[in-house]
Amino acid sequence: MVNGDWSKVTLICGNHEEPVYEMELKQGRAGMSVFYCCPCYQSPDQNGRKCNNRLNIVDYEWMLNTLYDESISEEGSEVNLIGLKIEKRGVECQVIGQDEKGYKVVMKNNKAVRN
Repeated sequence: MVNGDWSKVTLICGNHEEPVYEMELKQGRAGMSVFYCCPCYQSPDQNGRKCNNRLNIVDYEWMLNTLYDESISEEGSEVNLIGLKIEKRGVECQVIGQDEKGYKVVMKNNKAVRN
């Protein structure tokens, strides 16, 4: 169950053919907040491509809250969320894994990757 615990979700970059890049928490430039981004955000991947996929903390918390809300059935038992897709303002997320440690979520910010 997520329950607001950031450590329960592993974000995977959804801007690559294979979802293999675990997103990283980065500090923005002076005065900017932290955000999640692809490890290829500043350095190119094996194909020489940089990736602009990123997620701000407000949208990350929205995703956590949505996962939490969806993870509890009316009876109070935990629900399997594998395959669940959620979207908000161009940010698409899909749960691709779930175990006792938490969730693996592929995320793509369509507005960010178009730039």
